[in-house]
Amino acid sequence: MNSQKLIWFSILAPFGKTINLKNYVGVMKITEYSLSGETTSLYLIDKEWRTAGKINGQFYSNFNELMAGIDLEEVKNKNHGFINYLKLLYSGRMKIKP
Repeated sequence: MNSQKLIWFSILAPFGKTINLKNYVGVMKITEYSLSGETTSLYLIDKEWRTAGKINGQFYSNFNELMAGIDLEEVKNKNHGFINYLKLLYSGRMKIKP
């Protein structure tokens, strides 16, 4: 991982996918609850103050290192509510109030 880029590999992206972190203004840290337990997720926030990407701690053994390595400001979400939580959980997109 470079300080300005995040690169990952998966079955859907076998040659890798790169995200330029300069395109994002911050990250939002959320605790999500599911049948398998509670997990922490990071949502990347774009310049329009919308969630644009998700990094789920359930799938990465080095999640704490990823959180420490992403050099973006943590944004506190002031847009609370059950409907917004569901919107974020199922669609991954939500408008953030800075």
